[in-house]
Amino acid sequence: MNIIGYGEDSLTFWALTQKLEKILEKLKDGSEPEKCILFYRPSFGRGGRGTSNFGEFDAILATNKAIYLVESKWENSHKEWKKRARQIRLDQSQVNRHRIFKWYFDKWNGNDKNNIFDEKNNDLKREFSEKFKKTKKDETVVDMTIPASSTSLAKRIKLIMEKLKTFEHNKEAVKNVVLFFHSTEKTCKLPEVVKLPKDNEEIEFEKVITIIYGRDEKYNSLGFVNMSNKSKLICRINQIIKEQCINKK
Repeated sequence: MNIIGYGEDSLTFWALTQKLEKILEKLKDGSEPEKCILFYRPSFGRGGRGTSNFGEFDAILATNKAIYLVESKWENSHKEWKKRARQIRLDQSQVNRHRIFKWYFDKWNGNDKNNIFDEKNNDLKREFSEKFKKTKKDETVVDMTIPASSTSLAKRIKLIMEKLKTFEHNKEAVKNVVLFFHSTEKTCKLPEVVKLPKDNEEIEFEKVITIIYGRDEKYNSLGFVNMSNKSKLICRINQIIKEQCINKK
């Protein structure tokens, strides 16, 4: 069965499962694709009135070298892609997502792992609320809060942090990345840098990683992509699973 996907989300999945070697090459990361961990569209709460939610990444990719927090854009992202300036512009809520995740990562890999979600830890709660703010739909600004340990959001954060911990990265290993998908060979106006709102000097983004998707099938130039092609990575994963099943027998 062929699975045909359309748009930004499908392109992200296609690229990270079938073009991962190329992406790692552009990131100057020599890690082996089959040893990476990929979280596809991990959610940390979308919108709503909750003051702990900080949105979804398009992906989180963990390698032996780094942890990449991924935002994806494509040529139809007219709001974010500024052709003349050759920039991808992110809004403050998107930037905050990266800043908040980095805060959790640093605390988890520091001395506060067992205290992050402790409701009695007023020092951490105060630090978090002073550092991160959320603008509501009515434009009012409120302090963000750490979720209680029993919530599904806290449990998701814990699970992801535990998985990332297996790589034993230091705090500098977290990298912020934008993938940009385009369907033509023309490179004259492709974005090169990420533009952030003012007062975000503490966070940096890697150079934009551009990926062409219009080569494999004639309909790809319309924004469709064949998600069922078997890459070397997927074939290797299937081979490992088969070997494990045989060994168990």
